[in-house]
Amino acid sequence: MEQNKTIDEVLQDAAILQGGELEYNRELIDHDMAREHASIYEGLGVRILSIVGGFLACLFFIGFLFLAGVVRSEGAMGVCGALFVVATIIVGATGKNRFLDGASIAMLLTGLGLLGAGLKFTTGTTAVVYMVAAVATFVMVKNQLLSFVAVLLFWGSFAWFLSPFPDTMLMMVLLLLLAISYTLVSIAEPRFITGGKLLNNKYTALRAGLLFSFIGLLIVSRHMHIYSYLIGNRWISWCIVIICIIITLYHIAQQTGLPTKQLVLITLAVVVVMAPFLYAAAVPGSLLILLLSVHTRNRTGFAVGIMGMLYFVSRYYYDLNQTLLLKSAILFVPGLLFLAAWWFTRKFQHNEQA
Repeated sequence: MEQNKTIDEVLQDAAILQGGELEYNRELIDHDMAREHASIYEGLGVRILSIVGGFLACLFFIGFLFLAGVVRSEGAMGVCGALFVVATIIVGATGKNRFLDGASIAMLLTGLGLLGAGLKFTTGTTAVVYMVAAVATFVMVKNQLLSFVAVLLFWGSFAWFLSPFPDTMLMMVLLLLLAISYTLVSIAEPRFITGGKLLNNKYTALRAGLLFSFIGLLIVSRHMHIYSYLIGNRWISWCIVIICIIITLYHIAQQTGLPTKQLVLITLAVVVVMAPFLYAAAVPGSLLILLLSVHTRNRTGFAVGIMGMLYFVSRYYYDLNQTLLLKSAILFVPGLLFLAAWWFTRKFQHNEQA
């Protein structure tokens, strides 16, 4: 029942974006959704075994090439790596097969390793090559798991490309791009679903890749030395996330018909709640994930947002260099505001249904 409700709401949002009635075959949509959900778990064991088997096969093949003297030079390793990557893209573009879908991930990672060794893992050149390979893989393959890996590879390579820059600049640029990308992709869900078969097929992998890249960045920023209070311009990262939260709230208000006055009050409440975390952008980042996940009915994102919120708030409380009474007050006031927001949301939903 929850699945049907979610589909209906997505179709309703798509009809609003189209500016009128939307023609669709509901039976075909239900059939494709059921087949997609079933295929996720039906071939899970086969995919895991195929990934492990693919890695072992690639390792044995590379060992054979070393013994044969084929890849003893850096140029030969680069060429073999490029061939592995190209073969992965070709296999992924030809069709869907559970065994080949898993083995192709092993082929891609092995090829990238050989390609990087051939390029001596130089920061700029190797990172650019990896980003190009990630984009080509994401665009051409039909396997969603491989597309998800390609998104992670792109952002990881982009961070590697920016690694020579200072830590503060690196984190702010990555946070800006990832927060905005994840927000816009989640908000534009109906456009992706109605944008054709290609966009519809790529949306899930793209959103999941952005989600895990974003939460990974928040975790890394939490454990870097620039997390220390009053060091660097950490408040800029907080402002970036808050702006994305405001954009999300405005979009939700437009979809639900929330009055402007109430939207302003909710926005001010969010800013007040997040104000104590001015130098801890990971906390409002988790709130952004929660808002977008609830709005798009993304259970994975909701679970990630909940775990992130609990972890980052607890670490913030532990690292806060204040008295226990002040710590309790700082967390007590946002807790009351969160409960008030929950009560207001429930009341608004009840009025809307009535």
